[in-house]
Amino acid sequence: MAEGDDSKARDAKMIKEMLESMGVKDYEHSVIHQFQEVYYRTAMELLTDAQRYSSHAEKPIIDRADVQLAIDSRRYLNVTQPPSLEVLEAAMKKSTTAVPRPPSEGVPLPPEEDMLVSSKDLEEIQKKHLNEITEKQKEDENAPASFPNPSA
Repeated sequence: MAEGDDSKARDAKMIKEMLESMGVKDYEHSVIHQFQEVYYRTAMELLTDAQRYSSHAEKPIIDRADVQLAIDSRRYLNVTQPPSLEVLEAAMKKSTTAVPRPPSEGVPLPPEEDMLVSSKDLEEIQKKHLNEITEKQKEDENAPASFPNPSA
């Protein structure tokens, strides 16, 4: 077995132990591979970032500070802070207000002044569309029956 295979097996064993320590007993075997993939991808991204920080600082090697900076910058990008107490209180207050029920018939339309097209225009568009449909149906009824050409 190659050295890379040994480290992958060791990583898989570590992931299994981690799952067991968290009380996870039943899982598909592919879960371990998924965790390994995330682990390797994250490590590669962090080391790439650390390398950039190290070369920007004109240092010959990556040190602990570079890796810590990479971790901190990723943490800042991936984690959102919880809302403030004021926002939570405003949300709770807003949540106590009942939402009005929409009318049971059809789709509720906005007020006339907020519409891009007036209701008269909508009626005309609907009539025009209905006329086009009825004309198309009449044309289809009057058209001679056509059969597909088998030689085509």
